[in-house]
Amino acid sequence: MAGTNDLQELARCLREELAALAAFESALEQEVLALGEVRAPEKLKTTTDAKSHAATRLHAAFERRVLAVRSIDPAVLNGDCVGIAAGAPAIRALWEPLLRLVHHAQEKNLANGRLIEGYRRYNEVALENLREAAGLQNSYTARGKALSARTKRTLATG
Repeated sequence: MAGTNDLQELARCLREELAALAAFESALEQEVLALGEVRAPEKLKTTTDAKSHAATRLHAAFERRVLAVRSIDPAVLNGDCVGIAAGAPAIRALWEPLLRLVHHAQEKNLANGRLIEGYRRYNEVALENLREAAGLQNSYTARGKALSARTKRTLATG
């Protein structure tokens, strides 16, 4: 069985990961709010940067957990604490909430991704419609880069 110091280190890693996961979930919540503010692209950029930072912190915490688990059980390569948690109630008390939060964060992240993809498709269609209405046509270089060729058509005057 694992030594007390090894279990204490794993518990510390799990608490750190729980904190990083809470920060990531908060960033996801801010992201979905920013996605609802159509006229605030700078806020979306800020929240996306914060989410990326939180994800980096979360991944680093995960990597530390993997190392802590491997010091207890070298056969476990993915940081899974199920076996350790079965014999250590203090680890189980951290591991089970972590699993629930990970699942919840994955669902939120996927939902935000679907929103972003929908906005991207909408913007592509809108841009193409405006380009067509303005008489812009694309031609391409040998490397596939789009070049705009403009006809003498005015979309609007002011």
